[in-house]
Amino acid sequence: GAERLVIDLDSFVGEVHGYEKEGACYGYTRELGYHPLLATRAGTDERLHVRLRKGSANTQRGAPRFVDELIARVRRAGATGEILLRADSGFWNKKITAGLRAKGCLYSIGVRLSKPVAAAIEVIPDEAWLRLEDYPETGEAEIAETVLGADRLVVRRARTLDAQQQLFATWQHFAFITNRTEPLELVEREHREHAPVDRGIRDLKD
Repeated sequence: GAERLVIDLDSFVGEVHGYEKEGACYGYTRELGYHPLLATRAGTDERLHVRLRKGSANTQRGAPRFVDELIARVRRAGATGEILLRADSGFWNKKITAGLRAKGCLYSIGVRLSKPVAAAIEVIPDEAWLRLEDYPETGEAEIAETVLGADRLVVRRARTLDAQQQLFATWQHFAFITNRTEPLELVEREHREHAPVDRGIRDLKD
């Protein structure tokens, strides 16, 4: 209905056995299998859309069309409210983000630390970083934001502080783009909740 719908998009390698299975190939995991796309509903793990692909398929292969079909499908099913699509950096694609904007949907999609992204992160002033108070005691993390083209770029940096930490502790950076306008802390926290989609993938593989 009119309630908010949060969708997690991911892909996985479904291992198979036997050499007579059509489309089964060796991919980046070096396992013989298929490489499907999967969209699940956050909070319930309901499977909303699946597309089977051969095992050697690149993560982004067919992704823009898959997203178009996905949004059309949930709209036909009666989802009239706000839609938020979350995905990792494998789905960082201008066609996907442009299509979602045109459909009035929100997105938060991980980005790779390419040179333009790294350059945008480097100019964030030190005073702009906000500490995450709920981070485990074995480390520390901070968040900040800037822009990347027409998108909002949200960045989390983290480092280890336990007995195994580096002599000179360095930050690891994790970034995503979004067209959301809510407060930084909320947007970052909800994007981080994309991780549990892996549980639904394991269930589907089983």
